[in-house]
Amino acid sequence: MNSEEERRRQIARDNLRILEEQKLNVKKTLQAELDTMQIQKLQNVTFNQDIKLLQKKVQARLSPTCVSLENNITVGTKDGSVIKFDLNLNKLSQIVSFQGLPEKTTNQRQRYASPFQKGHSKPVYSVSQQQKYNLSMQKEYFNVRDADTTSSATVFGVNLTALSVQANIAAVADDKTIQIVQLADQVVLHSMIGHVDTVTQIQFLQNSTQFISCSTDSTLRLFDYDQQSQLIYTVDSPLECCACLSTDYFVGGGEQLYLISRKKRTPVFTYSFESDIYCRKLITAVGAVQGYNCLVVGLFNKLVIFKMNGEQLIVHKEIPLQNQFVNGIDCKIINNKFTVAVVLGGERKFDRLDKTDGKSELLVFEIGDVQKQGRFRM
Repeated sequence: MNSEEERRRQIARDNLRILEEQKLNVKKTLQAELDTMQIQKLQNVTFNQDIKLLQKKVQARLSPTCVSLENNITVGTKDGSVIKFDLNLNKLSQIVSFQGLPEKTTNQRQRYASPFQKGHSKPVYSVSQQQKYNLSMQKEYFNVRDADTTSSATVFGVNLTALSVQANIAAVADDKTIQIVQLADQVVLHSMIGHVDTVTQIQFLQNSTQFISCSTDSTLRLFDYDQQSQLIYTVDSPLECCACLSTDYFVGGGEQLYLISRKKRTPVFTYSFESDIYCRKLITAVGAVQGYNCLVVGLFNKLVIFKMNGEQLIVHKEIPLQNQFVNGIDCKIINNKFTVAVVLGGERKFDRLDKTDGKSELLVFEIGDVQKQGRFRM
């Protein structure tokens, strides 16, 4: 054996030793965090006896795909439109609509640099409105629009599928990789790897550098972009959606509904829905507000409201739909009321495996009253 080959082998052995030490250190850090972590207590929602549903038709050629609930309601559609609604629970009124653009293949610059005001040329997979930023995302790029200056910027990707925003930071799924982007300068701070298939949804934990993500690789992962660490939770089916109930409990939706504890690698509770057609038993959207014991689950032809009790999810109420798929759910506490916005359509968000005559609608309702959380309540 010559000296050059021996030198290369020694370098490989040294690299392996360093990787093993790093893995051990990360494992010790995460275990110490779990051991010292305080359990976040869930606040109770006082459920209404009757739920008043407020429905509004979404004026678009194709089904709505996503929704964001803040001061206003923003809806994205499959034809590339971005529509804003005034949040008035007596009457929903459309504020503005940015119509989808025809896809341009001859001029790449025009195709990709479409400003937020002009909509998108492909399905809008995610919309978000956080503080002064409005975001909308299609497959190749997402737009960042500053509400104060009305300026807009474009951040490019290859196969963007999911987006979550907290303050000035966005977590953006580009196929299997999650990019951490600073919105003010559109700079990528970190790249989080781990998923081996398409990431379908991302959700930040409140006031934290941590977020959860789910994927068609049948895992839900808890990332910390500051510590560059992750915890992996394995389920039995590809996941289409996820939500945070607290800092300790997460929910994933696919062929079943999975309740996941931060301290356990596999689900602590599962719930399934029956259907003769595979696409129609899949859970397509879930929504929750971190710190409250209420969960909203959407699938074909129904919305189901769950109440969390211990490590179980108990069905509180089912809301029937009219031959529609639930493509997006967003929940917020507004005026001390647990408020939900849902978008419905005749086909699924990411594909056209099943199509019905269901109408494209925005559904808004209040589940019940809540007690306002204290600033330091745990």
